Amino acid sequence: MRIIGAKAERQPDAVVTSEIRGLRRELEAWRSAVDNLDRCIRSDPALASLAAECDKIRELISVTAAKLETLP
Repeated sequence: MRIIGAKAERQPDAVVTSEIRGLRRELEAWRSAVDNLDRCIRSDPALASLAAECDKIRELISVTAAKLETLP
């Protein structure tokens, strides 16, 4: 997520549109993976303590997505 965010913070003219689309696809793949992991964690009481970590990752994804939204 930090790498995706760093790329999003570069000068907009330095990031080509296809690269932005690729970053958005990669971010969506991460979001889907975290959602799947979160469902598994929350369905198993023995793993419930890990739910907070999923929430932290989801927040990183949201911040990164917001950076990408500012790009063309």
